[in-house]
Amino acid sequence: MDFTTTLETLGFTGQEAALYRALLEHGALNGYEAAKETGISRSNAYHALASLVDKGFADRVDGDSTRYAALPPEDLAALLRRRTETGIGSMLALAPARKTDSAPFLSVSGRDKVLQKMRILIDSARDRAYLSCTTDDLDEIRPSLEAALARGARITILSNRPWPLEGAVCLSRRKARGQVRLIADGARVLTGELAATTGACVLSENIHLVSLIKDSLTHEIELVRSRTPDKDDSP
Repeated sequence: MDFTTTLETLGFTGQEAALYRALLEHGALNGYEAAKETGISRSNAYHALASLVDKGFADRVDGDSTRYAALPPEDLAALLRRRTETGIGSMLALAPARKTDSAPFLSVSGRDKVLQKMRILIDSARDRAYLSCTTDDLDEIRPSLEAALARGARITILSNRPWPLEGAVCLSRRKARGQVRLIADGARVLTGELAATTGACVLSENIHLVSLIKDSLTHEIELVRSRTPDKDDSP
């Protein structure tokens, strides 16, 4: 992922991202200069520059002609962080009550989407999370696991080989590559397959599926605990 693509994930349009980068690289520019540096038409460049100013991502520079200067990246990060936190707070406060009279089985397809759901479940865990997958997959979600531990959640990991993570119970045993099982707070479960380029899992709050996966993980944990009896890590 390059710089402009990263900006797009943060709410920039493609043209805004290209212009913001040009303003960083070349300093303050007028609309003509910005259009020339980015290859964007002058009319579109002026429109996108005005949008950058409206969003607070750039400023107009006083002078004989209107020029634009990019907000420093550190200030941009602080601005985006503050807006995101404010938006999340408003969303949670204003969201309608969630209907919970059913527990559907949701299909999650594709490696990136499965990893994203794994991060979401771990990020939402307030008490405990149990996870069984390969160390290659664990490497992808380490930041979420570290953040969960930092806020006091207890993490138990079963993997195909030792994978140290300070504060977590990390157990290893021979297991089939690609199998994923994750339980968050004893209420939400993700289970299925995760390969190097593909993935297919089921996500659900169905109590029967949660119980089934919990029993499976308990069995694996007990097998490992027979070698490390000092670990208190059953679901």
